[in-house]
Amino acid sequence: MPGLHGGPGSIPCHCGMDWSSGCLLANRIGSPYKELLTTTPQGKRAQMESQPILLFDGDCGFCGRTIEMARRVIQPRVQFAPWQYADLAALGVTEDRADREVLWISPIGGKVYGGPRALSAMLMSGRKRWRWLGIVLRMPPVNWMAGGVYRVVAMNRHRLPGGTITCSLPARMRHEPDRHI
Repeated sequence: MPGLHGGPGSIPCHCGMDWSSGCLLANRIGSPYKELLTTTPQGKRAQMESQPILLFDGDCGFCGRTIEMARRVIQPRVQFAPWQYADLAALGVTEDRADREVLWISPIGGKVYGGPRALSAMLMSGRKRWRWLGIVLRMPPVNWMAGGVYRVVAMNRHRLPGGTITCSLPARMRHEPDRHI
């Protein structure tokens, strides 16, 4: 799956719909992402190189709502992208890692930070009042505790507000038909 969403005339995306019919993810996550998902490959590369990217699980309702809240409240200077539409190989990320944790990809050197470190970077790129929290999240012993809390939340995101059973499944199983029927 090269690049972010392939755009008009592309093969069906992971949600099972062709873009011309209306990708479920693009319709669900709203207009700020539609532009990102339909940009030309050259434009995507320029976007990826000019600002940090925060990859999140686009299939997870809890993740999507959390990202929308962060966009409104924290207002970080970052490009949010569902990992299902990102060119993971170009970003130096595996599908397994992207499915396991939120990822911050720095435009300088392409450094990748996951989990609480990614959230810390997002907070530090946001409005002034949130920067201190991002700094505190990187300091011991807070960063040790943040790692444990992040793992518990990630493992139970299907139980949290906005979460669905899809949030608890590994990506490879989310769109497979039920073989037990």
